Amino acid sequence: MYDLEAIASELGFGIDDVKTIVSVFANDTVDAIENIETMCQNKAWSEIKDEAHAIKGSAGNMKLTPLYTLGKSLEDAALASDESLVLTLLDEMRTSVTQLQQEL
Repeated sequence: MYDLEAIASELGFGIDDVKTIVSVFANDTVDAIENIETMCQNKAWSEIKDEAHAIKGSAGNMKLTPLYTLGKSLEDAALASDESLVLTLLDEMRTSVTQLQQEL
């Protein structure tokens, strides 16, 4: 799902550098998912949108397209105050991050 060698080549970084950066991003994203779940319980749609926007931006900068797409969808779901969709997307994001961590 994630070709870290291709990402390293596209970004002009060494594979070890990409793995380090992606590892930090993945850990931060796991924390963000947990925070968003709490925000969802509190109906904090604006904060969820902001967190999703940050994930989307970081994923995009690192060429992690599946997580970028999920971040964009999550941002849109938060704008629509769609709790069910937010929770579904968080599950998908968690799965995607787990796959990414396994590829490190």
